[in-house]
Amino acid sequence: MRWRIRTRTFVHVYSPDPDRYPVYAPYVADGDGPIVMTFRAPVEDLRALTGNGFPYFKADWGRNVVGAVLGEHTDWAEVAELVADSYCEMAPKFLVARVVPEIQDGFPRD
Repeated sequence: MRWRIRTRTFVHVYSPDPDRYPVYAPYVADGDGPIVMTFRAPVEDLRALTGNGFPYFKADWGRNVVGAVLGEHTDWAEVAELVADSYCEMAPKFLVARVVPEIQDGFPRD
């Protein structure tokens, strides 16, 4: 599933075939392939996320594309924040201006 701004993807969630993409083989659980989310990250966050290793990795494409293996370990509040940040990386400035005041800790304000 892809979320886009016009034709540009800012989040992609998919289940890659570990036979076709051996890099994902270590993340296979109970015979099921992993579920992966790719997103855009600000450069300063890119190093922090990918430097710690699992569940994050630097994707082989794009200068600021990060991948995350999703599962029981996933912190969904962090995912919400990463999705919002990715949107802000890709969206036109006038749309970012509408989003940023609404986001606090990855969730809309009440």
